[in-house]
Amino acid sequence: MEKPLQLDNGLYVPSLSTETEDQIREMVESPMMQYIMLTVFNAWAVNEGNHQTAWNSSVYAQLLLVQQMTMRGIDLIQLAEGVPQSKGWTVTSMLARGVGLARLSCLSLDMGSFSDACSNLRMLLERDMTIRYLEAHYQYEDFAKAFYAEIYHHAAENLNDKQFRDNYAPNAEKEAKQMMELIRKKYFDNQAPKKPGHYWKRPKTELLADEWTKSKGWGPDDVTRKNTMRVHDLGNGSVHPRLRDMIQPEESDLAPETLRNLILVTLGSLAMFGLSLFDESVPLVGQIEQVILHPPPAASLLDLVGARATVG
Repeated sequence: MEKPLQLDNGLYVPSLSTETEDQIREMVESPMMQYIMLTVFNAWAVNEGNHQTAWNSSVYAQLLLVQQMTMRGIDLIQLAEGVPQSKGWTVTSMLARGVGLARLSCLSLDMGSFSDACSNLRMLLERDMTIRYLEAHYQYEDFAKAFYAEIYHHAAENLNDKQFRDNYAPNAEKEAKQMMELIRKKYFDNQAPKKPGHYWKRPKTELLADEWTKSKGWGPDDVTRKNTMRVHDLGNGSVHPRLRDMIQPEESDLAPETLRNLILVTLGSLAMFGLSLFDESVPLVGQIEQVILHPPPAASLLDLVGARATVG
């Protein structure tokens, strides 16, 4: 295959075979891609050079590396012996969801939806806050029991509702009863669990934010903390309908690049803390920190994709 072509902006475009070009053309002409193209190329994306800022940002290269290292860490944790199930599952599921939320937040921002970017970042941030709270108070088992109790009671409510039962797929009722029996035997000494809130209740955001701030060693006037909590409040507000149902420019003076960097820092914070809790994944923490502190050039994205298997 020929060497990749370097564009004037420093990015690289790989050489493609005729077969690959045909596949790309078929994809681009599909209804799904037409919808995406019409959505992405909006006024924000094409105005005042915003598209150049978005497309050439080094944050994407950093996010890609952090994502790869995080997923590698998840694999190591899941393969490790002696990890408490409630802790292992809680941490790895939050890390995996965090990777997806960071990606969605960046995509929303570059599609021109500041509101959706803030909402996704808020969900990412709350996972960082929650995992630190669970570790500080070691409530993984309580957290897990609340989860299984919620599944149990949801299944029981459906079984007790004739309309739901009438719409069950074949064997669905039997499978639901078997699942409830398994939950009783494995997690609740063969007794029906109490309501989820009996085992664990989500602390108020103010308490989570305070403990999160202390765990980072930040003071109340730390600029990163201020920006992050401002975005959290914006994301929280944008979840609910309002008169002008998008975050308005006058509500935030955060530049898109500042928000994009906050997405990276928040994902890095969640990933580094989660991976630091297990001996097998600790070595990846320093690697993620270096990626955040020393961003690789944006032009290396293709190289990073090619080297994905070697990370970690």
